[in-house]
Amino acid sequence: MRKLWLAFPLALLLAACTITIDISQGRIPGLYVKILGYETEYQDSKGRSYICDNTFTTGRYNFRFEGDLDRWESVFVGQTTGERSTVSTYVYGDNTYVENPPGYIQVNFAFGPGTAPYLVGGQQMSKIVVVPTPNIIGYTQLELTFYNSAGSSGKVLLKGIPVIDNCPNP
Repeated sequence: MRKLWLAFPLALLLAACTITIDISQGRIPGLYVKILGYETEYQDSKGRSYICDNTFTTGRYNFRFEGDLDRWESVFVGQTTGERSTVSTYVYGDNTYVENPPGYIQVNFAFGPGTAPYLVGGQQMSKIVVVPTPNIIGYTQLELTFYNSAGSSGKVLLKGIPVIDNCPNP
């Protein structure tokens, strides 16, 4: 019984890192997606990522898929305000993202100062900058919509991405 209690916190930690959707049994026939998470260049001492409102922020999100992926859309949404960034559409095979190994996708994003949840594509993280005491001013979420070749779709939300206003200059 003691070993079970020791495993419980580890299971919670791992569950917080990934979101899995088995779309093949539900909304999108023939497609399985596992969201691996997101990361930005601004992090606290524990490795939690932040989007900075006072300076340029780059980051990336990752997912793994199996099956019939035709395209996906990503948009950042303010959790309180509902403000939406421009929708970015990615067509599988168009080389606007990184795929390595096959079936593992990495998409880079960037926010200018004062623009969260505004999305700009194409930027890459260069280094990690530690924010000693993050001052959270709000939260955004990443909304991903996946489509198969028949046009069926399914949506995933990564909620609770903190936005802070006291990032040091890199």
